[in-house]
Amino acid sequence: MAKVLFVAAAICVVAFAVTNGISWHTYNTTLNSAPFSMFVLMRAIVWLVPAAILLIIGLILEREPKGNPG
Repeated sequence: MAKVLFVAAAICVVAFAVTNGISWHTYNTTLNSAPFSMFVLMRAIVWLVPAAILLIIGLILEREPKGNPG
């Protein structure tokens, strides 16, 4: 289960990089009132915060003992 969460976190990081690359390529300063750093911040909240949460949960699940207690 932890490995699935690690893969999901990696997919989120890749999606962050891809969406920022696409935004950078299509960003036009005359059409957008917000600076590009705001777009990066928004995408960091959308992609990197969930990736960090998935990574932390995966690390917690990986540290738990595999067998039943008793």
